[in-house]
Amino acid sequence: MKNILKPTKFLIVTTLLLTVIYQMYFWLMPQVSIKNELTIEINKTTINLPNNKIVFSSITKGATAAIYYALEQNKGSYQYHFKLEDGDQLTGQCGSVKKNELTKAILFTVTIDKTVICSEN
Repeated sequence: MKNILKPTKFLIVTTLLLTVIYQMYFWLMPQVSIKNELTIEINKTTINLPNNKIVFSSITKGATAAIYYALEQNKGSYQYHFKLEDGDQLTGQCGSVKKNELTKAILFTVTIDKTVICSEN
């Protein structure tokens, strides 16, 4: 009976450890979130970073979507482009991007009057 418990304990401990590591990875990685407060859908969102491009597919009215991105970035800003369901497009830039920004989160809120508000933690 003791021989059966050793592999079981090992499996349980290993599973818990991998789960913690997996969760820590997402807690540490920088994140971009889009909040749609419009009464229409955002058809496509593109966020350009110095070293990456993040693309969101459609974001329904009232929804929020998030994507994690790589830590390795050059200095720069977030450049955004929103294509709305009614054909309007919103473009601009905000915030600052730096190398190795652990746990950073930036939220782009598209308001009911079609303005974009950027807020960083």
